[in-house]
Amino acid sequence: MKEAKPKKRGSVKSLAKGLAVGAALGALIGILFAPKKGRETRKDIEEAFYRSKADVARSLVKAKKVTASQYKKAVEDAVKLQAKAMKTLKKTDLNDIKNRLMEGWDDMTAKVVKSSPAIAIKKAVTPKAKKRA
Repeated sequence: MKEAKPKKRGSVKSLAKGLAVGAALGALIGILFAPKKGRETRKDIEEAFYRSKADVARSLVKAKKVTASQYKKAVEDAVKLQAKAMKTLKKTDLNDIKNRLMEGWDDMTAKVVKSSPAIAIKKAVTPKAKKRA
């Protein structure tokens, strides 16, 4: 009596074809149903970042010395405000804004504490000039 070999249901080749077709369909659907173009989305994120930065500066401008916990709370409040204002931003975008603001805490506190309120906010929201190579 011969033992029956299990039938091969598919080959590596058919698996690769299925993955390629699935990836192509996924990309097409993503492009068709994206709410905005990539450039517009990046612009929205950048605007939200600078608005959040201005909100942080406004909340810290009266302090003579800014602690890390005060700064963190100001950042969290500013990001929450942007989340409510711009419903199109994803959670990952908001986390990116929060992380960028937290990374710049030394620079921000130096600008805010040493300046008048109007100047501090203007300094906070002015993008840094990009270095030319």
